[in-house]
Amino acid sequence: MERKHTDILYLNVFKGLMISFVVIGHAILLVLPNLSAISEKVFFMILAKFLIPSVFAFFSFFGYSQGTSRGKTSAKKFKKRFKNTFLTYILWASFAWIAFQLIGKGYDAICNTKGFTEGVFLPFNYLGTVFTFSISWQYYFIAVFLLAMIIMFMMRKIPVDHLKKWVQLFTVIQFVFYGVITAVLWGAAPESKTMQLLGIITYANPLSWLIPLFWGYYRGAVKKDIFGHFNKGFLIPLQIVFFILSVVEITILSDKWGAYCVMDHFTLLTLVNSILMMFLYKKIVERLLSMKAGWIKGGLDKMSTMGMYSIIPFYVHMPYQWFIFYFLNTTVLNVQNTILSFIIISVIGLLISYLAIIGIRRLPKKQKKLFLGI
Repeated sequence: MERKHTDILYLNVFKGLMISFVVIGHAILLVLPNLSAISEKVFFMILAKFLIPSVFAFFSFFGYSQGTSRGKTSAKKFKKRFKNTFLTYILWASFAWIAFQLIGKGYDAICNTKGFTEGVFLPFNYLGTVFTFSISWQYYFIAVFLLAMIIMFMMRKIPVDHLKKWVQLFTVIQFVFYGVITAVLWGAAPESKTMQLLGIITYANPLSWLIPLFWGYYRGAVKKDIFGHFNKGFLIPLQIVFFILSVVEITILSDKWGAYCVMDHFTLLTLVNSILMMFLYKKIVERLLSMKAGWIKGGLDKMSTMGMYSIIPFYVHMPYQWFIFYFLNTTVLNVQNTILSFIIISVIGLLISYLAIIGIRRLPKKQKKLFLGI
């Protein structure tokens, strides 16, 4: 079943599935420090390579939304949207910063800036944590979104028939960029300073996301389905090969560097795997939408709601899913099994995301816009 780009249910379910994958993928990050058995590492590396492309897809959806509205975006509208997005990020990041200041040891284990700002005069701690977009894993995406908004706004008057050439150029740039990162990961000695440098130049760097951003932008501008068609006979074998290769690569590199970060998104094999995985995601969504069972339709309604308000799960799932799990695990559960911990954290993340959507939807219009950044 082929869905049209104008099918709102299709897009919302797709986005809902992707943000759910993002929430689950971040649960992997929370249990990675506890991995010990080889079987656990292989399990999570396979799962990671299935889930990681959801971020790639999310950037495509963001570019798509910008592309569909490119002719309607005035400078005034752009400035308002940019300001609202930034202020909403500050609001949510400030909540997280306050939480980290108030809670005890263990709860703050996932604060990305803990090692840099601990003991620093609080106002400087706040500025260095919140305004660097680094307080929690997902927030650095906001920095990329804001930079991308500026670039795509500047491209709004480029004729549609010229956009494809820009997409081709950006594709080459991203492949070269990832090629350099890949060469360093495989060839350089595993030192913490090198890992930190790679993290700095990749995570908040728009070069890391050029293909999904501008492919989505182009498809939105020409009013076509976001991911298009594919040849099953050619794509499926290719997908299997690159999926296996990317799993092997991340397993080896994670052991070499003693870390998971950087090599999760930013190698050539992962890039190709992410591109190919878009079509598998699309097939999954189309298959779900074609099913008639009542419980599946009920689940799709919830998934559609998650997609319609996907920015809310993006803001709320971390670090709060960790806070809740850590509290439960230190007071009631005492879960030792890593896979079970991962499942519980994932369920908590999805639940608080969905409940936050229900709650924010009921707010007065002005407050709701504030929490959504619109």
